[in-house]
Amino acid sequence: MEGEAVGSFYGYRVEGIIRTDADLEYVHNRPGVDADGNPIKVDSQPSAVKGDIIFKDLNGDGMINEQDREILGNGFPTLNYGLTLGANYKNWDFSMQMHGVLGQDIFSYSAMRLSNMFCSDDGSTPNILEEVAANAWSPKNPNAANPRLTILDKNYNMRASDMWVKNGNFLKISNIQVGYTLPKNIAQKAMIQNARVYLSVQNPICISGYNKYGDPECGQGSVLYTGLDTGRYPMPRTYAFGINVTF
Repeated sequence: MEGEAVGSFYGYRVEGIIRTDADLEYVHNRPGVDADGNPIKVDSQPSAVKGDIIFKDLNGDGMINEQDREILGNGFPTLNYGLTLGANYKNWDFSMQMHGVLGQDIFSYSAMRLSNMFCSDDGSTPNILEEVAANAWSPKNPNAANPRLTILDKNYNMRASDMWVKNGNFLKISNIQVGYTLPKNIAQKAMIQNARVYLSVQNPICISGYNKYGDPECGQGSVLYTGLDTGRYPMPRTYAFGINVTF
């Protein structure tokens, strides 16, 4: 779309959750206009019941359809940063590398799958997060933050919307390494010029509110997929021990 970032997120806006009879009356009799501009009442979400999402009518015609979609953001961060630290004390050395982003949004298919019981593209009912289940709408939990859990999802609560646009800010410590260099006199006795032993940890820590959905450092190698998380498996934590010897 002209004037927008390539690969921008596109979908519906969420207005709230149907919690009361008044909310239900609103979505089934939403103010709108006919083709001549006359005011009418429209059943904007015919299958909606309590606990379902209320979507915004952006063009004011009372209906919720493809005309009510808009740009929801993009996955380009405002700031990329990195830092490398190093220290030496006698024969010991230490290094740490970290990087992160600020101002990044993630359009998260993972969040949708971990928050919704609807059998989407693969025909299976997904596992959901325990905290989502605990905070899902129900008659006993009418003020819950999340919509109701439903396998049928006739209201299409799972459709692409700003509900699945998540804060993707993160700080990753990508590598920590500690090393020890043998004193010269010991190395010479072993008939070597230099020797260093080290222990390192790759990908030890990721600080992000997005961790519960997956790795915030997402994307699929194309600029069109920047900020899109389709469920990529997180990077593993790797431990390494090594010896560098110079003869």
